[in-house]
Amino acid sequence: MIILIALTVISRPALAHDPQRDAGLRAVRISNILSVATGGILLHLSVTLRTLSSTAELSYSQTGWSEFGTSFAALGPALQVAAFLSLTVGMVLWWSVLLIAFPSRARETSKVAQA
Repeated sequence: MIILIALTVISRPALAHDPQRDAGLRAVRISNILSVATGGILLHLSVTLRTLSSTAELSYSQTGWSEFGTSFAALGPALQVAAFLSLTVGMVLWWSVLLIAFPSRARETSKVAQA
């Protein structure tokens, strides 16, 4: 819901005198919002896949908890790889937004200070 509100606010008519610059800033902001949202979903997916991977490795017998093969247990390594990949891509998306957003704000404030 917050993502839709943010995207709606960004799409409002331009207040800047330069429409091309305004369109560029809007594109960057939309990209940042979608990257953060996608990164969050991927991080949540990573935790879910890691939990499923741990579940696949457990089974119960009369003697107590032990590990032995079942059809679901065969998915354990694939789920671990998928969890790692989704964690990596989610963190890359979040860090890319952080690394892109801060320098652009510094440039904007220095341009305003020079004017």
